[in-house]
Amino acid sequence: MLFRIHVSGASISIVTLLIACVVLISAVNVQAGMLGSLLKAAKKVETPDGMPRNLSDINFNQLDIDLPHKAEPQVISLKLDLNNNWVLRDGAGNMVTDVRSLKNPVLVIEKFHLPENISQLRSVFPELPLLVRSGTNVYKVKRLGELSVRVGTVHMRANSMSLLHKTLTHLDRPWYSNQVNVVGASLNDNYLGGAVKSAEVTRVLSSPSSFRGQTLVIGGPIKGDEVRVGGEAMSISNLRKHALQYDISLAFLDSPKAISPDKIKQRILDVSSPDVSPSVQTTGDFLRQFNDSRAKTFYQWSPASKNFILIEKQIKAQTNSTDYPPSLLDDVVSHATIHGIIFYRPNEERQIEIDRRWVWWLPSDVSLYMALSMFAGFISFGTCGRLMRKLWPKKPRSEFSMAITYQLIRFLRVLFLLGVLLPVFGLPCFIFSIFHGIYLILRFIFVGIVKFLRLFLPKKK
Repeated sequence: MLFRIHVSGASISIVTLLIACVVLISAVNVQAGMLGSLLKAAKKVETPDGMPRNLSDINFNQLDIDLPHKAEPQVISLKLDLNNNWVLRDGAGNMVTDVRSLKNPVLVIEKFHLPENISQLRSVFPELPLLVRSGTNVYKVKRLGELSVRVGTVHMRANSMSLLHKTLTHLDRPWYSNQVNVVGASLNDNYLGGAVKSAEVTRVLSSPSSFRGQTLVIGGPIKGDEVRVGGEAMSISNLRKHALQYDISLAFLDSPKAISPDKIKQRILDVSSPDVSPSVQTTGDFLRQFNDSRAKTFYQWSPASKNFILIEKQIKAQTNSTDYPPSLLDDVVSHATIHGIIFYRPNEERQIEIDRRWVWWLPSDVSLYMALSMFAGFISFGTCGRLMRKLWPKKPRSEFSMAITYQLIRFLRVLFLLGVLLPVFGLPCFIFSIFHGIYLILRFIFVGIVKFLRLFLPKKK
Protein backbone atom coordinates (compact mmCIF):
# COMPACT_ATOMS: atom_id res chain seq x y z
CA MET A 1 0.00 0.00 0.00
CA LEU A 2 1.09 3.53 -0.69
CA PHE A 3 2.17 5.57 2.29
CA ARG A 4 -0.47 8.25 2.97
CA ILE A 5 -0.80 11.21 5.32
CA HIS A 6 -4.17 11.29 7.07
CA VAL A 7 -5.53 14.70 8.07
CA SER A 8 -9.14 14.98 9.26
CA GLY A 9 -10.30 12.15 7.06
CA ALA A 10 -8.50 13.54 3.99
CA SER A 11 -5.51 11.76 2.51
CA ILE A 12 -2.94 12.35 -0.20
CA SER A 13 -0.45 10.03 -1.84
CA ILE A 14 3.16 11.01 -1.26
CA VAL A 15 4.04 9.09 -4.42
CA THR A 16 1.71 11.31 -6.46
CA LEU A 17 3.38 14.42 -5.12
CA LEU A 18 6.85 13.06 -5.84
CA ILE A 19 5.85 12.14 -9.42
CA ALA A 20 4.39 15.62 -9.92
CA CYS A 21 7.61 17.24 -8.71
CA VAL A 22 9.71 14.99 -10.96
CA VAL A 23 7.54 15.87 -13.97
CA LEU A 24 7.81 19.60 -13.29
CA ILE A 25 11.58 19.43 -12.78
CA SER A 26 11.96 17.32 -15.93
CA ALA A 27 9.94 19.84 -17.93
CA VAL A 28 12.24 22.64 -16.73
CA ASN A 29 15.32 20.59 -17.59
CA VAL A 30 13.94 19.74 -21.05
CA GLN A 31 13.26 23.40 -21.75
CA ALA A 32 16.75 24.33 -20.55
CA GLY A 33 18.25 21.58 -22.70
CA MET A 34 16.33 22.76 -25.75
CA LEU A 35 17.47 26.31 -25.13
CA GLY A 36 21.07 25.16 -24.81
CA SER A 37 20.80 23.17 -28.04
CA LEU A 38 19.37 26.16 -29.84
CA LEU A 39 22.19 28.37 -28.59
CA LYS A 40 24.78 25.82 -29.74
CA ALA A 41 23.10 25.58 -33.14
CA ALA A 42 23.05 29.36 -33.37
CA LYS A 43 26.77 29.48 -32.65
CA LYS A 44 27.40 26.99 -35.45
CA VAL A 45 25.26 28.93 -37.91
CA GLU A 46 26.61 32.31 -36.77
CA THR A 47 30.08 31.69 -38.12
CA PRO A 48 32.81 34.27 -37.33
CA ASP A 49 32.11 37.66 -38.88
CA GLY A 50 29.39 36.24 -41.08
CA MET A 51 31.73 34.20 -43.27
CA PRO A 52 29.69 32.22 -45.83
CA ARG A 53 29.59 28.50 -45.06
CA ASN A 54 30.69 25.85 -47.58
CA LEU A 55 30.51 28.11 -50.63
CA SER A 56 32.50 25.66 -52.72
CA ASP A 57 29.27 23.95 -53.77
CA ILE A 58 27.86 27.06 -55.50
CA ASN A 59 27.58 26.60 -59.25
CA PHE A 60 28.23 30.11 -60.54
CA ASN A 61 27.53 29.06 -64.12
CA GLN A 62 23.96 28.13 -63.22
CA LEU A 63 23.46 31.47 -61.50
CA ASP A 64 24.33 33.19 -64.78
CA ILE A 65 26.48 35.94 -63.25
CA ASP A 66 27.92 38.49 -65.64
CA LEU A 67 31.62 38.62 -64.80
CA PRO A 68 34.04 40.92 -66.61
CA HIS A 69 36.65 38.15 -66.89
CA LYS A 70 36.59 34.40 -67.36
CA ALA A 71 38.62 33.68 -64.23
CA GLU A 72 37.15 32.08 -61.13
CA PRO A 73 34.91 34.43 -59.10
CA GLN A 74 36.28 35.77 -55.83
CA VAL A 75 33.68 35.32 -53.10
CA ILE A 76 33.39 38.22 -50.68
CA SER A 77 31.15 37.91 -47.64
CA LEU A 78 29.03 40.80 -46.36
CA LYS A 79 27.91 41.64 -42.86
CA LEU A 80 26.93 44.77 -40.93
CA ASP A 81 28.89 45.37 -37.74
CA LEU A 82 27.53 46.87 -34.53
CA ASN A 83 28.12 50.36 -35.90
CA ASN A 84 26.00 49.57 -38.96
CA ASN A 85 29.05 49.57 -41.26
CA TRP A 86 29.66 46.90 -43.88
CA VAL A 87 32.39 44.38 -43.14
CA LEU A 88 33.86 42.56 -46.16
CA ARG A 89 36.00 39.43 -45.91
CA ASP A 90 37.37 37.02 -48.46
CA GLY A 91 37.13 33.24 -48.39
CA ALA A 92 40.16 32.99 -46.11
CA GLY A 93 38.61 35.35 -43.55
CA ASN A 94 40.86 38.30 -44.33
CA MET A 95 39.45 41.81 -44.29
CA VAL A 96 38.88 43.32 -47.74
CA THR A 97 39.29 47.09 -47.92
CA ASP A 98 39.28 47.69 -51.68
CA VAL A 99 36.84 45.25 -53.24
CA ARG A 100 36.83 47.09 -56.57
CA SER A 101 40.48 46.26 -57.11
CA LEU A 102 39.67 42.54 -57.27
CA LYS A 103 39.35 40.89 -60.66
CA ASN A 104 36.05 39.00 -60.28
CA PRO A 105 34.43 39.92 -56.95
CA VAL A 106 31.06 38.37 -56.09
CA LEU A 107 29.29 39.55 -52.94
CA VAL A 108 27.55 36.93 -50.81
CA ILE A 109 25.36 37.70 -47.81
CA GLU A 110 23.59 35.24 -45.56
CA LYS A 111 19.83 35.65 -45.24
CA PHE A 112 20.07 36.25 -41.48
CA HIS A 113 22.63 39.03 -42.14
CA LEU A 114 20.36 41.04 -44.44
CA PRO A 115 20.00 44.66 -43.32
CA GLU A 116 16.72 46.09 -42.08
CA ASN A 117 16.76 48.88 -44.66
CA ILE A 118 16.48 47.99 -48.35
CA SER A 119 18.48 51.09 -49.31
CA GLN A 120 21.53 49.69 -47.51
CA LEU A 121 21.38 46.58 -49.69
CA ARG A 122 21.03 48.67 -52.84
CA SER A 123 23.91 51.00 -52.05
CA VAL A 124 26.63 48.50 -51.16
CA PHE A 125 28.70 48.26 -54.38
CA PRO A 126 25.65 48.20 -56.68
CA GLU A 127 27.79 47.43 -59.74
CA LEU A 128 28.93 44.07 -58.29
CA PRO A 129 26.94 40.80 -58.42
CA LEU A 130 25.15 40.03 -55.14
CA LEU A 131 24.08 36.60 -53.96
CA VAL A 132 21.86 35.84 -50.97
CA ARG A 133 22.42 32.50 -49.31
CA SER A 134 19.40 31.02 -47.56
CA GLY A 135 20.35 27.74 -45.96
CA THR A 136 21.75 25.60 -48.78
CA ASN A 137 20.09 27.68 -51.51
CA VAL A 138 21.71 30.63 -53.27
CA TYR A 139 19.84 33.35 -55.17
CA LYS A 140 21.05 36.21 -57.29
CA VAL A 141 19.62 39.61 -56.34
CA LYS A 142 19.25 42.22 -59.08
CA ARG A 143 19.62 45.69 -57.57
CA LEU A 144 19.73 48.04 -60.53
CA GLY A 145 16.23 49.37 -61.16
CA GLU A 146 13.54 47.32 -59.44
CA LEU A 147 15.01 44.93 -56.90
CA SER A 148 14.24 41.31 -57.77
CA VAL A 149 15.35 37.79 -56.86
CA ARG A 150 16.53 35.70 -59.79
CA VAL A 151 16.28 31.91 -60.21
CA GLY A 152 17.41 30.92 -63.68
CA THR A 153 15.25 32.96 -66.06
CA VAL A 154 12.62 33.53 -63.38
CA HIS A 155 12.54 36.89 -61.59
CA MET A 156 10.43 37.77 -58.54
CA ARG A 157 10.19 41.44 -57.62
CA ALA A 158 10.87 42.43 -54.01
CA ASN A 159 11.04 46.20 -53.50
CA SER A 160 11.11 46.10 -49.70
CA MET A 161 13.03 44.09 -47.14
CA SER A 162 9.89 42.36 -45.86
CA LEU A 163 8.98 41.34 -49.42
CA LEU A 164 12.52 40.10 -49.98
CA HIS A 165 12.38 37.90 -46.89
CA LYS A 166 8.97 36.51 -47.86
CA THR A 167 10.08 35.91 -51.45
CA LEU A 168 13.11 33.97 -50.25
CA THR A 169 10.86 31.97 -47.93
CA HIS A 170 8.49 31.06 -50.79
CA LEU A 171 11.38 30.05 -53.04
CA ASP A 172 13.00 28.00 -50.25
CA ARG A 173 9.86 26.00 -49.52
CA PRO A 174 9.50 22.52 -51.04
CA TRP A 175 7.43 22.75 -54.22
CA TYR A 176 5.35 19.76 -53.15
CA SER A 177 3.63 18.60 -49.97
CA ASN A 178 3.71 14.90 -49.13
CA GLN A 179 2.82 12.77 -52.16
CA VAL A 180 2.95 14.16 -55.72
CA ASN A 181 0.18 13.09 -58.12
CA VAL A 182 0.50 13.84 -61.84
CA VAL A 183 -3.06 14.15 -63.13
CA GLY A 184 -3.77 12.14 -66.29
CA ALA A 185 -0.61 10.02 -66.23
CA SER A 186 -0.91 6.26 -66.66
CA LEU A 187 -1.40 4.18 -63.55
CA ASN A 188 0.89 1.34 -64.60
CA ASP A 189 3.72 2.12 -62.19
CA ASN A 190 1.69 3.29 -59.18
CA TYR A 191 2.21 -0.05 -57.48
CA LEU A 192 5.95 0.61 -57.40
CA GLY A 193 5.43 3.23 -54.73
CA GLY A 194 7.54 6.37 -54.45
CA ALA A 195 6.69 10.01 -53.95
CA VAL A 196 5.43 10.61 -57.52
CA LYS A 197 2.24 8.81 -58.53
CA SER A 198 -0.48 9.15 -61.15
CA ALA A 199 -4.07 10.24 -60.67
CA GLU A 200 -7.07 9.85 -62.96
CA VAL A 201 -8.91 13.00 -64.00
CA THR A 202 -12.26 11.45 -63.05
CA ARG A 203 -11.01 10.59 -59.55
CA VAL A 204 -9.68 14.12 -59.00
CA LEU A 205 -13.06 15.58 -60.01
CA SER A 206 -15.26 13.06 -58.18
CA SER A 207 -13.23 12.36 -55.04
CA PRO A 208 -10.95 15.31 -54.22
CA SER A 209 -10.95 14.42 -50.51
CA SER A 210 -8.77 11.37 -51.27
CA PHE A 211 -5.93 13.79 -52.13
CA ARG A 212 -6.07 15.66 -48.81
CA GLY A 213 -2.73 17.27 -47.97
CA GLN A 214 -1.12 16.06 -51.22
CA THR A 215 0.10 17.78 -54.39
CA LEU A 216 -1.60 17.66 -57.79
CA VAL A 217 0.48 18.47 -60.89
CA ILE A 218 -1.76 19.45 -63.80
CA GLY A 219 -0.21 20.18 -67.19
CA GLY A 220 -1.88 21.41 -70.37
CA PRO A 221 -3.18 24.49 -72.21
CA ILE A 222 -4.96 26.95 -69.91
CA LYS A 223 -7.73 29.00 -71.49
CA GLY A 224 -9.79 31.14 -69.16
CA ASP A 225 -11.01 28.98 -66.28
CA GLU A 226 -10.23 25.67 -67.96
CA VAL A 227 -7.16 23.49 -68.28
CA ARG A 228 -7.25 20.55 -70.66
CA VAL A 229 -5.59 17.33 -69.49
CA GLY A 230 -5.64 14.25 -71.68
CA GLY A 231 -8.51 15.63 -73.74
CA GLU A 232 -10.66 16.40 -70.68
CA ALA A 233 -11.46 19.89 -69.40
CA MET A 234 -11.00 20.72 -65.71
CA SER A 235 -12.36 23.86 -64.04
CA ILE A 236 -9.58 25.77 -62.30
CA SER A 237 -12.01 27.53 -59.96
CA ASN A 238 -13.43 24.18 -58.80
CA LEU A 239 -9.94 22.78 -58.33
CA ARG A 240 -9.01 25.79 -56.21
CA LYS A 241 -12.19 25.35 -54.17
CA HIS A 242 -11.32 21.71 -53.47
CA ALA A 243 -7.73 22.66 -52.68
CA LEU A 244 -8.88 25.18 -50.11
CA GLN A 245 -11.24 22.66 -48.55
CA TYR A 246 -8.81 19.73 -48.38
CA ASP A 247 -5.43 21.55 -48.11
CA ILE A 248 -4.32 20.34 -51.54
CA SER A 249 -1.33 21.96 -53.28
CA LEU A 250 -1.91 22.65 -56.98
CA ALA A 251 0.86 23.06 -59.57
CA PHE A 252 -0.43 24.10 -63.00
CA LEU A 253 1.97 23.80 -65.92
CA ASP A 254 0.63 25.98 -68.73
CA SER A 255 1.85 24.75 -72.11
CA PRO A 256 1.17 26.16 -75.60
CA LYS A 257 -0.45 22.88 -76.67
CA ALA A 258 -1.47 19.54 -75.20
CA ILE A 259 1.33 17.86 -73.31
CA SER A 260 1.67 14.25 -72.23
CA PRO A 261 1.13 13.77 -68.48
CA ASP A 262 3.47 10.76 -68.63
CA LYS A 263 6.27 12.99 -69.95
CA ILE A 264 5.61 15.49 -67.14
CA LYS A 265 5.83 12.68 -64.62
CA GLN A 266 9.04 11.37 -66.14
CA ARG A 267 10.53 14.86 -66.18
CA ILE A 268 9.69 15.32 -62.49
CA LEU A 269 11.26 11.95 -61.68
CA ASP A 270 14.37 12.81 -63.70
CA VAL A 271 15.02 16.21 -62.12
CA SER A 272 13.98 15.17 -58.59
CA SER A 273 16.41 12.29 -58.31
CA PRO A 274 19.02 12.80 -55.56
CA ASP A 275 21.65 11.69 -58.10
CA VAL A 276 20.90 14.77 -60.23
CA SER A 277 22.76 17.98 -59.42
CA PRO A 278 21.03 20.18 -58.60
CA SER A 279 18.02 18.11 -57.55
CA VAL A 280 14.62 19.82 -57.81
CA GLN A 281 13.32 20.06 -54.25
CA THR A 282 12.41 23.69 -53.65
CA THR A 283 9.97 26.01 -55.41
CA GLY A 284 12.89 27.95 -56.84
CA ASP A 285 14.37 24.75 -58.29
CA PHE A 286 11.03 23.85 -59.87
CA LEU A 287 10.58 27.29 -61.44
CA ARG A 288 14.11 27.21 -62.80
CA GLN A 289 13.77 23.76 -64.34
CA PHE A 290 10.28 24.05 -65.83
CA ASN A 291 10.14 27.67 -66.93
CA ASP A 292 10.94 28.54 -70.54
CA SER A 293 14.73 28.90 -70.53
CA ARG A 294 14.68 31.21 -73.59
CA ALA A 295 12.74 33.99 -71.92
CA LYS A 296 13.09 36.21 -68.87
CA THR A 297 9.84 35.79 -66.96
CA PHE A 298 8.58 37.73 -63.96
CA TYR A 299 6.60 35.87 -61.32
CA GLN A 300 4.72 37.23 -58.34
CA TRP A 301 3.22 35.79 -55.20
CA SER A 302 0.11 37.03 -53.44
CA PRO A 303 -2.15 35.83 -50.61
CA ALA A 304 -5.11 34.10 -52.26
CA SER A 305 -6.98 33.66 -48.97
CA LYS A 306 -6.28 33.50 -45.26
CA ASN A 307 -4.37 30.21 -45.53
CA PHE A 308 -3.39 29.98 -49.22
CA ILE A 309 -0.95 31.77 -51.50
CA LEU A 310 -0.84 32.10 -55.28
CA ILE A 311 2.41 32.15 -57.29
CA GLU A 312 1.94 32.95 -60.96
CA LYS A 313 3.51 34.63 -63.95
CA GLN A 314 3.28 38.40 -63.73
CA ILE A 315 3.85 39.42 -67.34
CA LYS A 316 3.96 37.54 -70.59
CA ALA A 317 7.36 36.10 -71.36
CA GLN A 318 9.26 37.94 -74.07
CA THR A 319 11.31 35.94 -76.52
CA ASN A 320 13.48 36.91 -79.43
CA SER A 321 11.14 35.21 -81.84
CA THR A 322 7.59 33.91 -81.61
CA ASP A 323 7.92 31.54 -84.57
CA TYR A 324 9.83 28.45 -83.65
CA PRO A 325 10.80 25.67 -86.05
CA PRO A 326 8.52 22.64 -85.63
CA SER A 327 11.45 20.51 -84.44
CA LEU A 328 12.28 22.99 -81.67
CA LEU A 329 8.66 23.26 -80.56
CA ASP A 330 8.35 19.47 -80.44
CA ASP A 331 11.53 19.31 -78.38
CA VAL A 332 10.14 21.90 -75.95
CA VAL A 333 6.92 19.94 -75.48
CA SER A 334 8.61 16.54 -75.22
CA HIS A 335 10.88 17.85 -72.46
CA ALA A 336 7.93 19.49 -70.67
CA THR A 337 9.32 23.03 -70.87
CA ILE A 338 6.45 25.20 -69.69
CA HIS A 339 5.54 28.76 -70.67
CA GLY A 340 3.76 29.47 -67.42
CA ILE A 341 3.60 27.95 -63.92
CA ILE A 342 0.91 28.54 -61.31
CA PHE A 343 1.23 27.41 -57.70
CA TYR A 344 -1.87 27.46 -55.49
CA ARG A 345 -1.01 26.01 -52.11
CA PRO A 346 -1.23 26.48 -48.33
CA ASN A 347 0.96 29.27 -46.99
CA GLU A 348 3.88 28.53 -44.69
CA GLU A 349 1.92 28.88 -41.44
CA ARG A 350 -0.88 26.63 -42.68
CA GLN A 351 1.55 24.01 -44.00
CA ILE A 352 3.36 23.90 -40.66
CA GLU A 353 0.02 23.40 -38.92
CA ILE A 354 -0.90 20.60 -41.34
CA ASP A 355 2.43 18.82 -40.83
CA ARG A 356 2.05 18.99 -37.04
CA ARG A 357 -1.41 17.44 -36.96
CA TRP A 358 -1.78 13.85 -35.82
CA VAL A 359 -5.38 13.73 -37.06
CA TRP A 360 -6.23 15.87 -40.10
CA TRP A 361 -9.42 17.37 -38.60
CA LEU A 362 -7.96 18.09 -35.15
CA PRO A 363 -5.80 21.22 -34.62
CA SER A 364 -2.26 20.45 -33.48
CA ASP A 365 -2.63 22.47 -30.25
CA VAL A 366 -5.69 20.44 -29.28
CA SER A 367 -3.86 17.17 -30.04
CA LEU A 368 -0.91 18.23 -27.90
CA TYR A 369 -3.20 19.23 -25.03
CA MET A 370 -5.06 15.90 -25.17
CA ALA A 371 -1.80 13.92 -25.14
CA LEU A 372 -0.45 15.88 -22.15
CA SER A 373 -3.81 15.65 -20.42
CA MET A 374 -3.91 11.88 -20.95
CA PHE A 375 -0.44 11.51 -19.43
CA ALA A 376 -1.28 13.80 -16.51
CA GLY A 377 -4.55 11.95 -16.00
CA PHE A 378 -2.77 8.64 -15.48
CA ILE A 379 -0.46 10.27 -12.91
CA SER A 380 -3.44 11.66 -10.99
CA PHE A 381 -5.67 8.66 -11.68
CA GLY A 382 -7.18 8.75 -8.20
CA THR A 383 -8.51 12.28 -8.67
CA CYS A 384 -9.80 11.38 -12.13
CA GLY A 385 -11.48 8.31 -10.68
CA ARG A 386 -13.32 10.40 -8.07
CA LEU A 387 -14.47 12.79 -10.81
CA MET A 388 -15.60 9.80 -12.87
CA ARG A 389 -17.67 8.45 -10.01
CA LYS A 390 -19.38 11.84 -9.65
CA LEU A 391 -20.12 12.21 -13.36
CA TRP A 392 -21.11 8.59 -13.97
CA PRO A 393 -21.75 6.67 -10.73
CA LYS A 394 -21.10 2.96 -10.84
CA LYS A 395 -24.19 0.83 -10.34
CA PRO A 396 -24.18 -2.61 -8.70
CA ARG A 397 -24.85 -5.75 -10.73
CA SER A 398 -28.14 -6.31 -8.89
CA GLU A 399 -29.75 -3.33 -10.65
CA PHE A 400 -29.40 -5.01 -14.06
CA SER A 401 -31.63 -7.84 -15.16
CA MET A 402 -29.19 -9.12 -17.80
CA ALA A 403 -25.45 -9.63 -17.48
CA ILE A 404 -24.81 -8.37 -21.02
CA THR A 405 -26.35 -4.99 -20.16
CA TYR A 406 -24.16 -4.72 -17.08
CA GLN A 407 -21.01 -5.57 -19.07
CA LEU A 408 -22.00 -3.13 -21.83
CA ILE A 409 -22.38 -0.28 -19.32
CA ARG A 410 -19.00 -1.13 -17.80
CA PHE A 411 -17.42 -1.08 -21.26
CA LEU A 412 -19.00 2.29 -22.07
CA ARG A 413 -17.74 3.73 -18.77
CA VAL A 414 -14.18 2.63 -19.62
CA LEU A 415 -14.51 4.19 -23.08
CA PHE A 416 -15.77 7.42 -21.54
CA LEU A 417 -12.90 7.44 -19.04
CA LEU A 418 -10.19 6.83 -21.66
CA GLY A 419 -11.72 8.72 -24.58
CA VAL A 420 -13.28 11.77 -22.91
CA LEU A 421 -12.48 12.27 -19.24
CA LEU A 422 -8.70 11.67 -19.28
CA PRO A 423 -7.95 13.58 -22.54
CA VAL A 424 -10.13 16.53 -21.48
CA PHE A 425 -9.99 16.65 -17.67
CA GLY A 426 -6.74 14.79 -16.97
CA LEU A 427 -4.57 17.92 -16.85
CA PRO A 428 -7.01 19.94 -14.69
CA CYS A 429 -7.25 16.96 -12.31
CA PHE A 430 -3.45 16.76 -12.17
CA ILE A 431 -3.14 20.46 -11.37
CA PHE A 432 -5.92 20.18 -8.77
CA SER A 433 -4.23 17.20 -7.13
CA ILE A 434 -0.96 19.15 -6.84
CA PHE A 435 -2.55 22.21 -5.23
CA HIS A 436 -4.78 20.05 -3.08
CA GLY A 437 -1.75 18.07 -1.91
CA ILE A 438 0.16 21.27 -1.10
CA TYR A 439 -2.88 22.52 0.83
CA LEU A 440 -3.07 19.29 2.84
CA ILE A 441 0.65 19.32 3.64
CA LEU A 442 0.52 22.97 4.79
CA ARG A 443 -2.57 22.20 6.81
CA PHE A 444 -0.85 19.17 8.36
CA ILE A 445 2.16 21.32 9.31
CA PHE A 446 -0.06 24.08 10.68
CA VAL A 447 -2.12 21.66 12.76
CA GLY A 448 1.08 20.04 14.04
CA ILE A 449 2.52 23.41 15.08
CA VAL A 450 -0.71 24.32 16.84
CA LYS A 451 -0.79 21.04 18.73
CA PHE A 452 2.87 21.43 19.64
CA LEU A 453 2.30 24.95 21.03
CA ARG A 454 -0.67 23.76 23.05
CA LEU A 455 1.69 21.54 25.04
CA PHE A 456 3.32 24.66 26.55
CA LEU A 457 0.17 26.65 27.14
CA PRO A 458 -1.42 26.51 30.64
CA LYS A 459 -4.53 24.42 30.80
CA LYS A 460 -7.79 26.09 31.73
CA LYS A 461 -9.11 25.16 35.13
